Amino acid sequence: MPNISLTFPHKLGKDEAVARIHKAIECEKIKKSNIVSNSTEKWVGDDHVDWTMTIFSYPISGTLDIKEASVDVTLDLPMAATMVTGMIKNQLGQEIAGMLQDSQNENA
Repeated sequence: MPNISLTFPHKLGKDEAVARIHKAIECEKIKKSNIVSNSTEKWVGDDHVDWTMTIFSYPISGTLDIKEASVDVTLDLPMAATMVTGMIKNQLGQEIAGMLQDSQNENA
């Protein structure tokens, strides 16, 4: 299985990053319910998420580790996703960066 590891720096602090990720997970489950099924997440403490989902019949799993100044993401993809790994990294990067954007700097 191909693995992807990404780190997203932020200036929100851990508590705000956790709150935004909690909210985003619920929103994304609703927004993408037409392509995502069997979506589960398990919070371990307040700063680690183990998750699994099925996208277009392909099982995907991963983790989120939320830190004071960054969020570390790992994904385990099926072999069939090898050719679209770059696209997945790009899409994931855009979504997580948007979640973690410092609202004080949005209008700057």
